[in-house]
Parts: sequence; structure tokens; C-alpha cells
Amino acid sequence: MFCQNTQLAVIYADLPADKTKPGAETLANDIRRLEKTIWDYKAQKYLGIFTLQDAKVAPPFAEFAAFHASTETGCVMDEPGTFSPTLQERLRSTGTTHILFVGFEVAAAALEAKKQGFQVCVFQPATRLVSDESLEEMKAAGIVLAEHEGQVLTEFISRMLVIGTCVWCPHCEWPSGIPRWCIHQMGEFLWFALLRLRMAQNAVTAAGFDGPVDPVTYSTNREIKERPKGYWLCSYKEKREFEEALDMAGAAGIPLGNSIYIAGFLPPFTEGRCEVEELKEEIAFLKAQLAAKEAKAKHEF
Repeated sequence: MFCQNTQLAVIYADLPADKTKPGAETLANDIRRLEKTIWDYKAQKYLGIFTLQDAKVAPPFAEFAAFHASTETGCVMDEPGTFSPTLQERLRSTGTTHILFVGFEVAAAALEAKKQGFQVCVFQPATRLVSDESLEEMKAAGIVLAEHEGQVLTEFISRMLVIGTCVWCPHCEWPSGIPRWCIHQMGEFLWFALLRLRMAQNAVTAAGFDGPVDPVTYSTNREIKERPKGYWLCSYKEKREFEEALDMAGAAGIPLGNSIYIAGFLPPFTEGRCEVEELKEEIAFLKAQLAAKEAKAKHEF
């Protein structure tokens, strides 16, 4: 295994090009939940394979395509509904062994992937148009059919996939003095910074907006004339994470785009409120430490 290898791939199967397709927005939200689960377990770069017709996706899914394109982890295959030899070669060339399927009509591709020796999981909440007969066939083939995020972790990622393993490859240079990253390690940092920023921004915007029109809707809908007025209804912790993610990306020279505009509507917190929230976090951390030490002492006794 070299540092450019990517053990995990998420195949976004046949995502719609029309945003009016029923269930498009809810499917995008389900995919975001899956990404957060992978991230919270242990952040790791993964491939994003898009099997599309005419290489187009509707706006709810554009963020996934844009993200993978910006971190050079994306691949578009104009072969929806299949698991072609070309796709197999692409996955094997990067050391991919585990595949998560989301999107439409995933059964045939998932079954072929399993047949070709890959470890396969279908995250059911983020799939559409899968018949009961196909589900039974996939189950019989040994494919993990996850009904919720916890099942993805317990039955697929934590059990089968070694996350975070990286062996120095021949491209990594270690001259005397300061270590020098190879291009793949730099890409790993880019991935981390961008995904952190996107997830922090999603958490802020998901909290809702205290005003007639939110900045995201305003920036994507030219017909709206009234400018946003108000603040995001996010928590102090969500605000701080978004600000820290912005600083991290900005310091790395990553273009911040619309994130700066969205951050301009973060809620102001008084100095006293900030101190209270920080003390709450410190107390929670100390309680967790105390519980761990008590459990260890009890075991030793």
C-alpha cells in the first residue's frame, strides 16, 4: 500500500440530471449523512465514482461532483447501471478494495462488483428504485445491505476496512532537514481541509436562518431581489467550527468562494455566552476523562 492508494470508493450511481426528479433533494441529504458517518469515524480520502448519462447532475448533487473534482478524487463513467472492466481497472489501479453504493439502480453494479472480488456495501437510505427481489439477491451474494449509518460502520467499515493506513511510497522525499511532502500527501491535506469546510458549512446552514430569505437561496436564485437579513440559527460550537475551517482552508490557499459570504451571517455571541459554552465543553471533556480513568481503575482493581 502506497500513500496514493485509496481503499474506499463511493459510487454515485445514475444521479439525476433534472433537479425536479422526485426525491432528488432527500437523496442528496441521505448521501450527506453517509459522508458525515465516514468522516466522524476517521477522516479518510475516498474516491468518488460517478456513473452518469451525459456526465450531468442536478444541483442537489453538484456539490459532491465539485468536491471530488477539486480534490482530484473524482471519476466520471458514462456507463450507468454497470460495473464495467474500465471501472474495475480504475479502482484496482488505486488499491481500492471496498465500495459503497448510493444512487439509483445500484443492484446490477453492486452484484458485479462483489463477483469481481470487491467488498461491497449498499447504503439503502441513499438508494432508489431497488426491488425487493434485487435486495434478496444482493443479500444472498454477501453484500452488506445497511439500513442506517451505524450498520455501515459496524458491518462494513470498522470490520473490513483498515482506515488511515499509509505507507511511504517511493515518491515521498525525506532529505536532511525539513520533510518534504509528495504530491499525494499534499492532496490528502487538501481533501481534509475542503471536506472539513464543506461539512462545517452544511452544519451551519442546516440549522436554518432567522430571516425571510437565507444567503444560500439568495445566491443561487437570481429572481430573488430582497437581500438576506438576519443570522443562521446555529450553535456556538457550529459557528466556531465553521470559522476554524475557514481559517484552515484560507491559510492553505484554498479559494473560499461562497463560504465567506455565508459566514458573514453567522450569529454574534456575547463574550459571556462564549465563556459559558467553552466551560461547558471543558466540563464535558473532563467528565469523559474521569469516566475513562474510573473504568480503567475498576478493571485494574
